Amino acid sequence: MVRCSMFIVQWWLLTAAAPAAIIYSGLQNVVIPFSVDGLYVNVDTNDTRTSQPSNFAWGPWINLFWGGTKIASNDILRPSVITGTPFAEQVLNHSFGDLLEPMDDYAADYNGSELHIGSDLNQFQLNAPGYIGFQFDLAGTPRYGWMQIIPNNASADALVVDWAYNSVPNEGIVIGKLDVVPEPGRSLLLLGGLLGLLFRRRR
Repeated sequence: MVRCSMFIVQWWLLTAAAPAAIIYSGLQNVVIPFSVDGLYVNVDTNDTRTSQPSNFAWGPWINLFWGGTKIASNDILRPSVITGTPFAEQVLNHSFGDLLEPMDDYAADYNGSELHIGSDLNQFQLNAPGYIGFQFDLAGTPRYGWMQIIPNNASADALVVDWAYNSVPNEGIVIGKLDVVPEPGRSLLLLGGLLGLLFRRRR
């Protein structure tokens, strides 16, 4: 009986403490050149280029150019976009702590964003940190992540600061943090089943 109880306690501690696998780039601070090529970032391999890579069409690449005032992406990586406004295909500026989830709105395929800088809600501001949310395909299943950028249209101060994604397929992520969308239901259901077995044995 004591052994069974100890097993339940150990199981609960492990499942409660084990984080989902967030893949984090580490602090990068890569300059986005104020040029037509700008910067290409592969969010899975952490590869960065200042010219278009040969595998741009089939890798999770995002292209920030003219200091991040323009953003291009392919149909492998689809940024979260502003919908229901004149900026329907414009990359959305998420707030730190937002939940990025599968039901959010993403670009449908190859996408170009040119009007994401401005004073309207969910637009990026020059010289201020902002967050791109994105979905990309890895091994045939979607992953969700974020990228922190500082756009600038007049100098080399434009940066890609860092990025991260959740390696668990179809599971969201918290923008700007190394946390995923909490899913307490699964653990509680398993715990309930184990407690049911414990009480049944006791009786």
